[in-house]
This record gives sequence, structure tokens and C-alpha cells, in this order.
Amino acid sequence: MFAVIDPETRALLRVVASGRNLVTAKGETITEAALLSREALAAFGVLPITDPGQPDPALYRVTGQRVVIDGDTAAFAYDAEAIPAADIRAKASAAIKAQADALLTPTDWLAIRASETGAPIPAATVAYRAAVRAASNDAEAAIAAAGDDTAAILAAAAPAWPELTEGAAE
Repeated sequence: MFAVIDPETRALLRVVASGRNLVTAKGETITEAALLSREALAAFGVLPITDPGQPDPALYRVTGQRVVIDGDTAAFAYDAEAIPAADIRAKASAAIKAQADALLTPTDWLAIRASETGAPIPAATVAYRAAVRAASNDAEAAIAAAGDDTAAILAAAAPAWPELTEGAAE
């Protein structure tokens, strides 16, 4: 991305995507802007725009984006608002439940068969399902205990899930 600036006021005139022809403030067309040095571009009133990256989407909602000109540099700046801890906590808990459900699904048929026919469930399956539920419960408890500490909420939302061993889903 490039910023075309007014050479006298240093105000931003327009933003042009990389790979596009640039028209300078004086009406000159630059076709291969990406191949020019920073100094050559600056002479035309064009600055490459650096992007520091958006704020963490797990913690912030981006509400706007703008280009900031500072001397001979241009950079994107993001306006963002913090997501309330309660929303982060609710989303993290929902994600834990969804992951636990996805991990239990391959062995659900064994539990259903056992309840319908009395067929035994392999011990490895019983242990696996109990471990998934325990990991889910522990993670949800840690999320609740984290209070408004968003870093602790996000850390708790990444539990160590058990592995489905061979024979546990058969």
C-alpha cells in the first residue's frame, strides 16, 4: 500500500494498493512503484505504508483504520475498543464446550449402543470420555476463576486435551 501525499501540506490525498498505477499529486503516473526506493517515492510525494498489524482480535474490536503520516513515513493506525472480559469469558467457555463435544462425538455411538442394548463400552473409551469431560470442566472452572484477567481467560481456554487411543472408538 502507498500513501499519496500533498507535497506542500503533507496531508494524505489517497491510499493506493500495491500493484496499481500510482498518480502523484502532480498528476504523474508511476507504474512500478514497488521497485522504486523509498527516497525515489518520497520525491514523487508517495510513501510506502507500513502495517504494524491489527490488535489481537481475541481482545479488541477494530472500529477504524487510518493512515498516519509522520515525516517521511506512513503507517496504518487502528482504532479499537477492548472487548469486555465477560464477552471473552463467554466466548472461551463456548469454545471449550464445542471442542469437548467434537472430541466426544466419535465415541458417542458406543455410549448410545450401551444404553440401548447393554453392550459393554471398552475401558479405553470410558477413560477417554471421562478425561475429555474432566479437561472441559477444569478449563471452564479456570475461565470462571480468571475473573477479568483476559490473559488468564485466554490461557485457560487452551487446555491439554486427551488423545483418542486406538481401540477407544471401536
